[in-house]
Amino acid sequence: MVKQNRNLLPALGETRKVYKNYLQNKLCGPGPLDVFASVLHYPLTFYLALGLFGFIFNGYFVDEDIQCFSQGGGLTEVKGYDLREQNILQICMAFGTIDVAGEKKSTLNYKWIPFLFVVLAAINYAPHMTKKVLRHERLEKFLKNVHHLSKEEIRDYAYENIGSHAGQLTGGLKISLVCLICDIVSLFLLDIAANNTFFNVIAHGPYSQYADEYNIYSRVFPAFTKCSLTPKMGMAVLNTENYGCSLPLNYYYAHLFIVLLVFFMFVAVFSTFSVVVNLFRVLPFGRQKWVSLGGHYLDCEKKIASKWNGDELYVLNTIKTNI
Repeated sequence: MVKQNRNLLPALGETRKVYKNYLQNKLCGPGPLDVFASVLHYPLTFYLALGLFGFIFNGYFVDEDIQCFSQGGGLTEVKGYDLREQNILQICMAFGTIDVAGEKKSTLNYKWIPFLFVVLAAINYAPHMTKKVLRHERLEKFLKNVHHLSKEEIRDYAYENIGSHAGQLTGGLKISLVCLICDIVSLFLLDIAANNTFFNVIAHGPYSQYADEYNIYSRVFPAFTKCSLTPKMGMAVLNTENYGCSLPLNYYYAHLFIVLLVFFMFVAVFSTFSVVVNLFRVLPFGRQKWVSLGGHYLDCEKKIASKWNGDELYVLNTIKTNI
């Protein structure tokens, strides 16, 4: 079978002029598994999520320190100079509440939002991991160095590796599906972090905020909260102490989530498009265009397209494109 396939490859001998004119000048192009949607996930989304975590966790934003004021002491600021004030700040950061229509609502996501971006980075690394599992190492190395190879070396690679490229087309489809799944999971996690209001940000975003009013979205990221320390906590001796606290990072979170919604929906569109494109590549339609030997070889094109595996035709077309 291999000998028969070799006889169906007149294009390699006919492209020596192309090798001579362009081989040393043309850079290597994308390989069969280099799905464009995967580039949007790694490195773009991966490093974007890690960067957001680093900025927030290392105090990049200005004036992000929480400020609490004791309501019983004439708005005395709690600055965290001693151990008791530090504990007050920690408790108020974790258990702050807001009043919505007479009902007390807790805000419990302030401390762990930065770590959500680490989870998003891990999720969006999955397409790159899938590519590493499905990759053809010899083909990847060949395409990386193709512009340094002679025509004899290119021909030898084709002869020696015919029949070894099975799964390249389905591999691209799998990577595209993983990309789309990552987008769906990322949007789902962001919606959980926003208390299931993530998809309402367009209608209820933080376009107008007031200190004593909260819309459906700003309730998740309130700029001001209340905090009560009771004798049961061991922080108040006899009476309950009430504090009012500002959470400045919530201002950034509220706007950042809107940007992330637009970003992930944009990426999801490209992932869906990538799935459709790679699905049509897997189907046995249009294989003849991957041969493209010229007008004098029309019958040969049909013969090759009917007998050769689609993965081999696609890889050979990729090699021809790169050289």
